[in-house]
Amino acid sequence: MDLDLGELQFAVPGLFPHGVNLLAGPPKVGKSLLSLNMALSIASGEKVFGRVPVDQGDVLYMALEDGPRRMRDRLDKMGVSQPPDALDFTFDWEQFGQDGEKANSEGLLKDVLIARQRSGQDYSLVVVDTFARLRESANAGANAYYDDYDAVQDFRDVAHALDTALMVIHHTNKLGSGEDPYMRVSGSTGITANVDTVAVFERERIENTAKLHVSGRDIEGQKLGMGFDPDDLSWTLEGDYNTFQMGDTRQAIYDALKEADEPKGPSWVSERLDQIKDDTIRKEMGRMVDAEQLAKVGRGQYQVKEPNLF
Repeated sequence: MDLDLGELQFAVPGLFPHGVNLLAGPPKVGKSLLSLNMALSIASGEKVFGRVPVDQGDVLYMALEDGPRRMRDRLDKMGVSQPPDALDFTFDWEQFGQDGEKANSEGLLKDVLIARQRSGQDYSLVVVDTFARLRESANAGANAYYDDYDAVQDFRDVAHALDTALMVIHHTNKLGSGEDPYMRVSGSTGITANVDTVAVFERERIENTAKLHVSGRDIEGQKLGMGFDPDDLSWTLEGDYNTFQMGDTRQAIYDALKEADEPKGPSWVSERLDQIKDDTIRKEMGRMVDAEQLAKVGRGQYQVKEPNLF
């Protein structure tokens, strides 16, 4: 208890600390773009997702499923003519267990250290796109939980040895929308058990909005609303998902209560929203409590439930 252990370090404050962070979602929904947005922001010292201030740091982006041409096309569309000097890309890396030298995390750690020495960069974020392209091959007949747990341990060894945030991109399965989002991570629970933070990305393919669930050992769980701009391939953080994209009536109630300096009742709201029926306001305010958009304080008094983002 007397030890000075220092403060927990973050690549993105409140969301992604140093350690192994797993970003999972269905194929082709924007996980790589989300992580590329993050990498560019950290390398340039700009706000991540247009909202979260970060310390500028060096970044290694391991684009193992994309070649240089696709990456250049994405950067061009983002308006990036020249990536920041602090951002280093690699497009090829040997898989764990590929030969004797790469039998475990020592191979990756050695190569990252060499890349760091070559570029002179001390990485605060390393993006691995994807987990499947780098993890050690599964052992035939092995227990799936322990095999997946051991596979993640290779990444943990690297993250802790480098004292960096490792963002590992992975896929989800096809379970129904009513399932726990964290249970949709592909593979056994050995994967989610051994990472430090799990983020699950949900998006309808034709929509420019998404939901990002984030939970971890060292952070408070979040359910965030994200917006996508197809013109420049940018993801922005819109806020708590419970208050993201509310209908007109709920938005009007929310805005009215947000301006109040203390909890108010439906009658007070009705006086300010005379275009909406009193009965409608009362019913919607009750539903908004259930949806965690409002908090009920005392008898018949309500206030905005402010999202605890960061």
